[in-house]
Amino acid sequence: MLYSSRLRINRNRRMNLAARIHRIRTSAKLSQSRLAEKIGVHPSAVAQWEHPARSRPTTKNLAKLAVVCE
Repeated sequence: MLYSSRLRINRNRRMNLAARIHRIRTSAKLSQSRLAEKIGVHPSAVAQWEHPARSRPTTKNLAKLAVVCE
């Protein structure tokens, strides 16, 4: 039971991060490709970050994201 609740919490955190990245990008009126270009990553990386079950950005890339989307 405890494992199941931890798994659910991790999924919710991932979904929240993915949704926040998407919201920040769209509010800055950037496409995934344009954001990727500004941060210096491949456009598929941004797409994966915005999908809750995929990879998450590194701390370094999160910092770049924050600067680009200010």
